[in-house]
Amino acid sequence: MVAFAVTECGLSVDEFMNLSWFEWSLELIKVKNRYKKEFENWEWDWARTRSLWHILINSNSKQKYKPEDLIKLSFDKKEKKKKEERLKPKQVKELFGGKFQDG
Repeated sequence: MVAFAVTECGLSVDEFMNLSWFEWSLELIKVKNRYKKEFENWEWDWARTRSLWHILINSNSKQKYKPEDLIKLSFDKKEKKKKEERLKPKQVKELFGGKFQDG
């Protein structure tokens, strides 16, 4: 932990030893958020690169591609949620049989 505190958090050994567990957890959250932000920046750089690549390929090719076909990124995986339809009372009775009484 000391090596992590010194290299990633920028703390000296004395500063690390004087931290409470709460302060240490805040340092860890700070590092986690920094890593997340760096990853998002890296991914948006790739998104711009693949957009340019997409334009170049589609302008010179008969087959048309989407940017997602060239480079897959984490935000491409998000799927639209299907809206679930509510069951009607008659369908519920059919589904559960005689387990319910009319109230």
